[in-house]
Amino acid sequence: MRRHLRALSVCGMALVFSFFSFPASAQEITATIAGTVTDQTGAPLPGVAVTARNTGKGVSTEAVTSRTGRYILPYLTNGEYEITFSMAGFKTSVAKNISLHVNDRLEVGAVLGVQGITEAVEVTASSQLIQPSPSVQNLMGSTQVQELPLNNRNFVQLATLVPGVSSSLSDEVGLGLTSTVSLSINGARRNAINWFVDGASNVDVGSNITLLNTPTLESIEEFKIITSSYAAEWPRSGGGIVNVVTKSGSNAFRGSVYEFYRNDSLNANSFFRKQSTNPAISGAPPNLDYHNFGATLGGPIREDKLFFFASYERRKICLLYTSDAADE
Repeated sequence: MRRHLRALSVCGMALVFSFFSFPASAQEITATIAGTVTDQTGAPLPGVAVTARNTGKGVSTEAVTSRTGRYILPYLTNGEYEITFSMAGFKTSVAKNISLHVNDRLEVGAVLGVQGITEAVEVTASSQLIQPSPSVQNLMGSTQVQELPLNNRNFVQLATLVPGVSSSLSDEVGLGLTSTVSLSINGARRNAINWFVDGASNVDVGSNITLLNTPTLESIEEFKIITSSYAAEWPRSGGGIVNVVTKSGSNAFRGSVYEFYRNDSLNANSFFRKQSTNPAISGAPPNLDYHNFGATLGGPIREDKLFFFASYERRKICLLYTSDAADE
């Protein structure tokens, strides 16, 4: 009797994802700040200059209050903001630490007092601001995207944590043509979910359950899942929204290098494999050599004006299957 060893090696490479970024005006991926400015008696103040400054990028957006004291600042990219309210004869008011996320609609008002010894009043946002929107939405921010454990680092798995979302996803969600996103929101059809990346539709309209592009976790800034009562701005299907926003550069250069490694030498054998009469199966866990590595880099091209961000990721998966065969 002779023993034969038969081996199979499977190696895969994930996408390469890179882009240049600058302040965009796509409605689906930006945020809006609006509010009313009054004096100390509660009367509306027209003509107040309102400036929202992105503290990370140095980009400013300006508006002037109307005769009713209202202002609106649309098409703001996500990030930390500082809002300044100023008018001749009144104290300047500054609201700091305003966090904007994808599709936010925040209400930020101000009360200006008559100018005196104190020239400016600073207000720090200490809690999440209330949004005047009926939409039921859940945000997966940068902390969740980076810190929550995922079996093969695919952002789609994070959507299953949202109330109302049911899933028949496999343990390891595929990429490319195998990226079947079998999710249902509030019992709707699985092919009725709108998937967006930076404002562009990201679903294969043939099957409606396959993503055209799978951004790497390192390239995702955040994404929002809207499960009901969404506005008419969303096209196509009515089964829910998954809106992804990728990272962009800022006035500071930032980058990362990483590798996520899985190997059979780190795994324990399963109960059912241990019951096998084949010592190659009962004595060791399944063979696995999994490497997920890449790098990111972002920074300014022109300070306060134009930025870039690039992300590269590769996956190398080598599986070794063995079997015994006998020659009579």
